[in-house]
This record gives sequence, structure tokens and C-alpha cells, in this order.
Amino acid sequence: MLSYLFAIGMAVTGEMGADESICDTTQLIAAQPKGTMHKCFDDYVLEYSTTNNIPVQATYILNANVKYDNSPFKQAISEGVGKFNREEAAHVAGFDFAALANNSLAGTNAKERNSELNRLPMVAELNRAGGMWNWLQTYEISMPIMVGRLYSVNGAVTEENDFKPRAFYKILYQPDIHMAIAYLLPNTIATNLESPDKYITSIGCIEKALGYRLVTNDTVIPDSLKWSKAYSSSVWTDGVRLDKKCGHIEEAL
Repeated sequence: MLSYLFAIGMAVTGEMGADESICDTTQLIAAQPKGTMHKCFDDYVLEYSTTNNIPVQATYILNANVKYDNSPFKQAISEGVGKFNREEAAHVAGFDFAALANNSLAGTNAKERNSELNRLPMVAELNRAGGMWNWLQTYEISMPIMVGRLYSVNGAVTEENDFKPRAFYKILYQPDIHMAIAYLLPNTIATNLESPDKYITSIGCIEKALGYRLVTNDTVIPDSLKWSKAYSSSVWTDGVRLDKKCGHIEEAL
């Protein structure tokens, strides 16, 4: 049975257990496609593509007892990246150089969050106020106070040797009540006036776009949720709404 998260009326305040280290990849989804470099910071795990020279996955835990900074913008810290400055190239191409791991994370300093290891080209309308990625970054840090701790898995759908991702995904999973929601955003959206629910998908469809698996029997997110879609941003799924068909957004990727 689906649980109506916004109707619960109280927070599930489970805290991170002693054996739940952010750097313990057996506790998290940490897909390692070919040509990636594994990095562990204070509050998130990062997979960085040495082929595309961009981050491809950032995973972290959000807790109800942590106060997050909800500012939509952060001042980026410029770092030299050699002859090919990807941030400059992104701006020339009409992209922002956006953060993959949420800028509101509390345990990592601003320099790490704004370094090139956590930033990649994103359509400006996705990244800025009113955009879907901006909305999702705010949405996820507002949810733990309502439903308790969350695993957040964020990533980019890429093509080899192209530093501009084709799409971005975010998966949120509540481990105490075993419920999840997943979003997939094409990196070509010119406007975001549509409902956020338009971009809800399944983990299976994200895997199809990526070409490799994120969820297995060994990951924290159960395999039973792979082909289950949430009904809306306020009604997550517990695995009963199975649908192995991917929509036009996923298929276009």
C-alpha cells in the first residue's frame, strides 16, 4: 500500500547508525562505470569520470536533525583547470556550471562543494531559481523533517568524451519505511513551467538511460523498488506500482 508522506504528520527521526558511514560504499548506491575515480568527502561520495572529466554520481545521506542552508545560489570558487577551462566553455555554450551534490550539505566546506569535482555543465533554466534541478535541491533538504533520513543519489547521463551531460537524475530513498521517488531531467529543458511530477520516473528507466545498473540485491535501495514509480512528489512508492515501460523522456535519451 502506498504511504501518503505528507499526511504522516510527524517526522521519522532515525539518525545515522554507527555502522552507516558515508564513505562505506556497501551502504550506498555507488555505481562504478568504466573510467571513474572514487572520491570520499566529509558528507558525500563522488564518482568522477576520467573519460569525460565531469562528476557522474554523488551520493549522500540527509538527516532530520540537521539544519540545511536553503540558499539557492552559492558563490563558486574558481580553480585553474589548465588550458581547457570547462567552466568557461560551459558558459560560452549557454550552460551553467552547476553543483551535482547539493550545495546545502553541512559537512563539506564550500571550496569542496564548488570545486570542479562537484560541478558540471547544466542548462541555466534547470539550475537557476524556478528551474527543476534548483527545485529538487530545495525539495530534498525539506523532506527529512517530514519523513526522516534520506539517501540521495544524484547523477548525470553522459556520452563518452562529451563533457555536457544528456540528462540528470535524482533518487531519494527512505530506508526506515522503504519508500522512494526518482526524477530524470533532460539537459535541454528551455522552461520549467510544467509540474515537477512530469519528471518522475523509475530507477529502472534511469538505469536504461545510463546503460548500467544502480540497484542490485547488494545495495541499500531494494531491488523491489526498481520498476516502481511514485505517483507524485507528495506520494512516494513502496514498490507496488510496477511499470516496466519508460516514457518518451527516458526513451529519447
